Amino acid sequence: MKVKDCLKAIDGELISGVGDKVFRGVSIDSRTLKENELFICIHGDRFDGHDFIEEAKNKKASAIVLSDTSKAISKKNTTPVVTRVGDTLKASQELARFHRERIS
Repeated sequence: MKVKDCLKAIDGELISGVGDKVFRGVSIDSRTLKENELFICIHGDRFDGHDFIEEAKNKKASAIVLSDTSKAISKKNTTPVVTRVGDTLKASQELARFHRERIS
């Protein structure tokens, strides 16, 4: 899926990179993140996905969805693509719904 399609589904704002980049999967856990996947920074009770942005970058994530721009990668860096949303949990749910509708 292209990041620009994801942006429409999650009502995201592109803050760095280009929307034509493709991602091959989605992860909310940097430990299991694979190259060319989308990393969604979920803030949970014990961990905040925003704390693992650098790890996602090092694992060659295609794109990162975040809500806390203070932890964003430099805007000069176009890899990975960085997208901002108001609520990353809601964005992950909207992306799942969008994907289900595309394959049905």
